[in-house]
Amino acid sequence: MHRILSVDEKRFVCEMVRDELALGKSLPSILKEINDTMGIKKNEVYKWNKDFNMIFKNNRISEEDKILICEIVSERVLFGISLGLAVREVAEHFNIEKHAIYKWNRKFNVFDTQVILDDEKKIEACKKVEEDRLSYGDVAVSVKSNAFKLGVDPHTVYNWNRKFKVFKARDYGLRTTMYSDEFISSVLRDVVAVGGGEKNVKKIAEKYSISTTTVYTWRREKMNLLKDNQR
Repeated sequence: MHRILSVDEKRFVCEMVRDELALGKSLPSILKEINDTMGIKKNEVYKWNKDFNMIFKNNRISEEDKILICEIVSERVLFGISLGLAVREVAEHFNIEKHAIYKWNRKFNVFDTQVILDDEKKIEACKKVEEDRLSYGDVAVSVKSNAFKLGVDPHTVYNWNRKFKVFKARDYGLRTTMYSDEFISSVLRDVVAVGGGEKNVKKIAEKYSISTTTVYTWRREKMNLLKDNQR
């Protein structure tokens, strides 16, 4: 439970934001740092600042600059950079959120958010998934990574693959080709120890650097094996 800040402490936080802005930092980065270090949400800081009659001013980006940022994204896409990567790099350069750029573009319609690829490019993307599958250790992670680079949803990549049948949508052979029985047994023992559950499985997956899909697949295989032995 967070301690309730006094009026002076709230004012101090707002003054700190003002001073950081004066040093050239962006408001989103300042508020994120306050949230990470002090656990204070940005909405609270905005409210306190309003109560104190605006100690700091929101360094809002002008409409002209929003259009300019969207145009920069558009130019990068024309030079062959994928939309998702272009938005990410521009957002990082200007220290703003990616979703903000997409929001501005919905208003000004500068770049096309619909990624249009011909069949050759789609097949090439699916082949890249297959190439990266062993490196990432799981097809789902490979799909997600390559979809991000292309600026499309992972489900879109799966849809392409259903048409061209380039990679296996599930790593059924993963258990025997990449991981030992001892490793799998260790993972499943941890699952049993914590009692399963989405959050717990996610922690276990992170601990062993595998995907949650892989954990669930192994657990399902183990359960099916037990059922077969009981017959």
